[in-house]
Amino acid sequence: MFSYNNSTIIFLCVLAFYFIPMIVGYIFGKFKRVSFKKITKIGKKFGDPLTVSIHKWSRKYKLASMKNGKWLYLFVLIFLNNLLITAFVTRIVYGIVFVIPLIFTVWTGFGHGALFSKPKGKAGIILIFFEFGGYLFATVIGVKLGINILLYIIKGRQLIIDIPSNYAILMILFLLIGAFIETFSIKMASKNIDLSNIDKFDFDQKRKELADQLDNEQ
Repeated sequence: MFSYNNSTIIFLCVLAFYFIPMIVGYIFGKFKRVSFKKITKIGKKFGDPLTVSIHKWSRKYKLASMKNGKWLYLFVLIFLNNLLITAFVTRIVYGIVFVIPLIFTVWTGFGHGALFSKPKGKAGIILIFFEFGGYLFATVIGVKLGINILLYIIKGRQLIIDIPSNYAILMILFLLIGAFIETFSIKMASKNIDLSNIDKFDFDQKRKELADQLDNEQ
C-alpha cells in the first residue's frame, strides 16, 4: 500500500519518474529519433518569468567572477543559484502542486537519456549526477509536501508539514559537490581559454550550436 508520508517510497517513485524517461530518451537518441534543437526550445518554456529573470540577473555576476578569476565567489553563486532557484523554488515551492516537479523530472530524465546516447554528452555525467541528484532529493520534499496539502484540501486530513531532514541534508551536500565540480571545471578550462570578453558570451547562441553538434553527432 502506498504511504504518502513515507519519504523512501516517494523517493523511489521520483527515481522511476526520472529513470524510465531517461531509458526512453537514450533509446530515442541511439536511433536518432530525437532533436536536441526541439529539446532546447521546449525546455526554455519550462521556466517561469521570475526564475528566468533571476537566472539572467545572476549570470552577469558569474561571468564577471570568471573574467576576474574570483573562483570562490563563482562557487558561491553557482551553489546559491542551484539551491535557492532550481531546488527550492522549482522543486519544493512548486511542489505545492506536486505534479509540477514530477513533470520537470520526467522531462529532464528524457533529455539526459538522449544526451547520454551521444559520445560528447557523457562528458559531464559526474556533474549531472551530483547537481541533478540534489534536485531529485528536493523533488522528494516538494512532492511529499504537495501530496499532504492535496489530501488536506480534498479529504480534510490533518495538514502535516514534514520536511525529511535526511533528504534536505543530501540535497545541500549534492549541490555543494556539484557547484565545486562545476567551478573547478571552469577554472581548469580557463587556462586554455581567453576570458577577457566572457561578459559578451551569448548563452542562447552557444546552446543552439551545441544542439546542432549533438543532432549531427554519429
